[in-house]
Amino acid sequence: MLASGRTSGQARVLVQPIAFVAYGVAFTLHGLTNWSLVSEAPWLVTFVATTIAGALLGRMVGGYLPLPVIKFSTRIISVFAGIALVRRAMQLG
Repeated sequence: MLASGRTSGQARVLVQPIAFVAYGVAFTLHGLTNWSLVSEAPWLVTFVATTIAGALLGRMVGGYLPLPVIKFSTRIISVFAGIALVRRAMQLG
């Protein structure tokens, strides 16, 4: 979206709901395989707190970042998320 000329604010408004649903579905499907493994994990509270803090920080700072930084950060996060998903899929398989 950024490459098509949309502003970072427009891209954020369009992408966040999609990402929220996608990550929610992924988390739910992951939980269905072994919910106790997810719900009893000692890192779960830290993970949720970090996610909320990162989302709030991103909302506060995101409007001030230059577009190249936003594009680069999005790509890096996407790569790490993809690696994590493939790694987890291989562990389950």
